[in-house]
Amino acid sequence: MMQSNTLRLLETILDDAIKSKKRDEPARNVLLNAMKLPDDPKNILDFYLILKKAEEEARKLNNIPKIDRYIQVIDGLHQLFVVNHLWSTGWHTFADYIESRNVLNTLDALANYCHAQKRTVFLDIDFLEKLNFEVESIRKKIINSDLSQQLKRYLIEKIEDILQALRRYYIDGNEGLEKTAKSLMTDLLVIENTLKDDDKKNGTYKGFKAFIISLVMFLQPTSVYDIIGAVPDITEFWIPKIEELTNGTEKIEKLIDDESSVQAIFEKASEIFSRDSIRKLSGKEQKALPPSKENLEENRFNNEE
Repeated sequence: MMQSNTLRLLETILDDAIKSKKRDEPARNVLLNAMKLPDDPKNILDFYLILKKAEEEARKLNNIPKIDRYIQVIDGLHQLFVVNHLWSTGWHTFADYIESRNVLNTLDALANYCHAQKRTVFLDIDFLEKLNFEVESIRKKIINSDLSQQLKRYLIEKIEDILQALRRYYIDGNEGLEKTAKSLMTDLLVIENTLKDDDKKNGTYKGFKAFIISLVMFLQPTSVYDIIGAVPDITEFWIPKIEELTNGTEKIEKLIDDESSVQAIFEKASEIFSRDSIRKLSGKEQKALPPSKENLEENRFNNEE
C-alpha cells in the first residue's frame, strides 16, 4: 500500500509524469494527467499545494543526517515550478531538470524518512469506493427520513463535506478525510443540545452519529506508542476493510440507546475499538515485543531456585 505522506505523493506524480514520455506536451497536461485530474486551470493549484505541503513535511523531519542537502533539492524544485509557468511551458523543461538533479531519488528518500517517523498508508481504491457507497446510502436515508427539515438540511450539507473529502482523497489523503470527520463530530457536539427530542431519538440521526464516531475512530485509533510493549510488525501490513468500519458503526449505534451524548458515546467507542483492534492506518499490525534476554535469564534462575 502507498505511503500516505505528501512527499510520496509528489514523488509518485513526478515519476508518472516522466514515465509518460510526453516531453513535448504542455506541462499542465502531463501533470494533471499524472494527478488524475481534468484539464482545468484551477486544478493546477492543487499541484502547487502538494509542492508546498511536501516542502513543509521535509522541514519537519527530525534527526535526518545532512537534511539541508535534501531541503536544497526541494527548494530548487519549488523554484523551477515558480519561474516556469505550467500552463505554457513544455514538460521537457521540468523533466530534464528533475532527471539531471536526481530529484526523484531525493523525494523517495525523504518520503521513506517521513513514513518511518509517521507511519500511515493510503486507503486503497476498493475501500474508498465502498466508503463512498456507504456515505451515499446515509445521505439517501437522511433525505427520505422524517427528521426536521432544519436538521435534514444540516446533515446533508455535512455529508457533502465527506463526499468532497473522498473526491479529493488522492490530493489530501487521510489528513483531509480525518479533518472532515473530526470537524463534523465537533459540530455534532455543539448542536446536540439544541436538537429537538424527536430528532435526537430518530433512528436515522442515531445511525448518522454512530457512523461519524466510527469513522473518526477508524481513521485515528490508538497509537502504537500509547501501548506499552507493542511495536509495528516489520513485514505484515494491515489492509483496511470496510467491514471493520461498518461493524464498528453497528456496535456504536447500540450504545446510543443507553447514552445519547456524543462525548459519552465517543468515550465508550474508544474502549470498543481498542479492545477489538489495536491496528491503525499505519499499515502495520501491532505485536508484543519478545521478553528480553535478561528477563529470560532471571526467570530461569528463579525456577532453578
